[in-house]
Amino acid sequence: MGGAALFVRNMEFPTIPPPGPDDASVLTNQSDHRSEHIYMGDDPGIVKIIDHTSRGISAPARIHDILQRSGFFWGIKVPAVRLDHALLNAFIERWRPETNTFHLRVGEMTITLKDVAILTGLRIDGDPVICEDPDNYEQLCAKTLGTVPLDAKSGKVKLESLREICEHAEDNECCARSFILYTIGSRLFPDSTGNKVSLRWLTLCADLDRCGHFAWGAAVLSYLYGQLSKATSPSREQCAGFFTLLQIWIWEYFPALAPVKFMSENALPLDYPYGARWSIGLNFQHQLRSSNVSVYRNELDVQHAETVVWKPYKKELIRRLPQICTESKDIWMARVPLICMDYAEMHLPDRVMRQFGLIQHIPENVLRPRRYGRYRPMASLLRLRETELQRWAARRTSIVQQSRGLAHRREQALQHYISWYWSITRRYVSTPTMPANPSIYTPRGFVETAMLNFMVNASDLAAIADSDVVLDAVVYRDRLRDIRRYYQQVISALPFHVIPDKYHPDPTSLGQVPRRGRRRRQASRLHDDEAGPSTTADDMPDQIEPVSQLTQLEDRGRRRMRRGTQRT
Repeated sequence: MGGAALFVRNMEFPTIPPPGPDDASVLTNQSDHRSEHIYMGDDPGIVKIIDHTSRGISAPARIHDILQRSGFFWGIKVPAVRLDHALLNAFIERWRPETNTFHLRVGEMTITLKDVAILTGLRIDGDPVICEDPDNYEQLCAKTLGTVPLDAKSGKVKLESLREICEHAEDNECCARSFILYTIGSRLFPDSTGNKVSLRWLTLCADLDRCGHFAWGAAVLSYLYGQLSKATSPSREQCAGFFTLLQIWIWEYFPALAPVKFMSENALPLDYPYGARWSIGLNFQHQLRSSNVSVYRNELDVQHAETVVWKPYKKELIRRLPQICTESKDIWMARVPLICMDYAEMHLPDRVMRQFGLIQHIPENVLRPRRYGRYRPMASLLRLRETELQRWAARRTSIVQQSRGLAHRREQALQHYISWYWSITRRYVSTPTMPANPSIYTPRGFVETAMLNFMVNASDLAAIADSDVVLDAVVYRDRLRDIRRYYQQVISALPFHVIPDKYHPDPTSLGQVPRRGRRRRQASRLHDDEAGPSTTADDMPDQIEPVSQLTQLEDRGRRRMRRGTQRT
């Protein structure tokens, strides 16, 4: 099945434009970006992603109430999943530190505060996650954990030590703090040490009630932004962060890249964040599209808008989520710096308006906060970050609004944006190519393999109907059932619940903006945000009924058999 190939004859491939950017005013660091080195044939290799989710521990029931007070209860309901390192590396190559967005063929996209709140249930509103260094780490541990780990003097503690404290602590609050610190070091803010976590975080957990007032979700996003930006350097060999969040985000917005098995929206338990539906465990390697980053890289290089679900969260489902997921929706579109200890990263919803159901306009220039080196004393950072802290405090005055007048010029606005975007972006990472032998097509991954086998087998079975061989009704019915079985294999391999009846043209095809007349004829078929021709579950018809198709094929087969009998 995996060796199937499709022979293609007399194909002409379009001329590929230069990768860009033509206008370097936005992507100012292209020469030092991984994508430049990959395109020039000097691939720096895979970035190793630091991940400790497989070592996770379960929260004892006796501390659940404390975890709710501290703001971590819903976040731990997001399951640990095996990371698809090839997929994540393909998106790292598309990340741009200048804009804190992924530059894709269809436009800019990014993880937003809205995504963090809905997918994880972590609080995105509240006090910034930053503090001064404690005077004495050993005293801090004795006071908050009830014991002093052997390596506490160094300012870091091993995750295994925290696991033991959590399992054996008699005091519930000490148990909760050790669990929170373990979660911070293993999932939310892992670092390059691989098995330790900084005791700086313990300062924020000393008062568990105050701990629940920090914007942990905003801090997670800031840290992930910063780590992604560092990973774009060709000299960077590893990266850490809450990559479970990034992977689930990719699966939601790009379902064609997701594994087959996941919990449906209707099966999502009440009071669980939306990300909990990806409860597929740690062993789904056989369901991945590929383990080769070049496969995903090429797929993103030739991406079509139909593969993007711009608004994956349905309103009726959002109403069932925990209150913490939506209580701060008034700042979902705040254009502000996100604070996380050493990190201050800009949240720029004006660059991804289509993710909010709005029309994308040409965004403002980005004034990025200065990125300081690690291990700077926190007292010094508090002074240096005074401007960013003030902007965060005034976050509700920095809400992005839809540009006036665009509602009456939707098509023109999209064309104008795409034309601008295509001039400032890196259009592809490596030159989009066909296989080495252009006359042979080899399927990429299990989905394409299933589809190709369906076409080949259906064609072989249908060829009998065009021959002079006369089959009795029983044999012909068995042949039709084989075709239906192959069809159902394709459906089961696809990461959708329903299949679209038709696809819309991609306005970014090779950088050419569609002609106005053609767009006008397609206007009625646009996505509900009318800012791009994407396809969602709401736009799709009910699932195709194989039985009715089989009945039609059987009727056609009977007519062919009657004609064959008459010829004989």
